[in-house]
Amino acid sequence: MNKDAIIRKYETKNNKLIIFQDWNAESPRVNCDNLGTFVFYHRNYAYGDINNPTEMELADIKSDLEKPHEKLPVYMVDHSGIGFSTGSYNDPWDSSQVGFIYVTHDKIKHEFGHITDELLDKIRSSLQEEIKELNRYARGYVYGFILYELEHCPHCNNTAEIEIENGYGHITENPEEILNYACESEDEVKELLAGEVKI
Repeated sequence: MNKDAIIRKYETKNNKLIIFQDWNAESPRVNCDNLGTFVFYHRNYAYGDINNPTEMELADIKSDLEKPHEKLPVYMVDHSGIGFSTGSYNDPWDSSQVGFIYVTHDKIKHEFGHITDELLDKIRSSLQEEIKELNRYARGYVYGFILYELEHCPHCNNTAEIEIENGYGHITENPEEILNYACESEDEVKELLAGEVKI
């Protein structure tokens, strides 16, 4: 891990926690149980579940979209970083629609059973949240942590750092939320927060 990636450091008498930017994390579209399928068109990036569909993939997508489904447009902005939204950025220079995210009613029935208007509202909100999560990922709001136990030697006055816990690929706009993963209790969280070290 590059020391320059460290964004937070906390230290108490017995523990040390560092939080760092995780540039190697997998996209939330990979190995995650997403409800929607994100079809993405771009010549330089591959953020979708299906990127620049082949003719065969287009045929499958068309078949899906001929059935009842829920679909939302996906827009991308590319200016001092990349961002995604299901609503237009109203910026014709640096943003445009780059695809869509959809889910068929057959899949909804398989996952949730009987379809109601209330359920469909939740499904649309879920699709929006999937794109918000991708937006956070693309903007670099991805962090890891390492928790150390500090062992102090009474003879040589040195302190050994022993790694006891770590985690990677946490997507959040508030890095302090990582403390909830690293600590076993609210008291431990409060103790570490009180021991924040300026970087």
